Amino acid sequence: GTIIMTQYIGSADRHLSVEGELLGTILALKIAQIIPSLTRVTILSDCQQAIRELLGERPTRHRSLVERFYRELRCTPSLKQIRLVWVPGHDGVEMNELVDGDAKAAARGESRT
Repeated sequence: GTIIMTQYIGSADRHLSVEGELLGTILALKIAQIIPSLTRVTILSDCQQAIRELLGERPTRHRSLVERFYRELRCTPSLKQIRLVWVPGHDGVEMNELVDGDAKAAARGESRT
């Protein structure tokens, strides 16, 4: 089956896309927590800034989200490997349209369950 999680963080005029991408990585870890058999996870993002901030390669203005990511990671002891992969615009990524639609609905404060 497919598990999709969304969280409303506010309107697009008040939040940057990097914040949405960082939150997406956090939600990916939350999904991993409910599937304890997972030992490896690959998280795809089209936001190089988010990946660099998570890897500590760039000073972050989003410290609270980066810290939250690492808190969630510590709460996911079954994971032995996590990969963060940049993909340009999610082109060619399976299920991207579905997830993108859910992300846009969440940005509007809607739920598409």
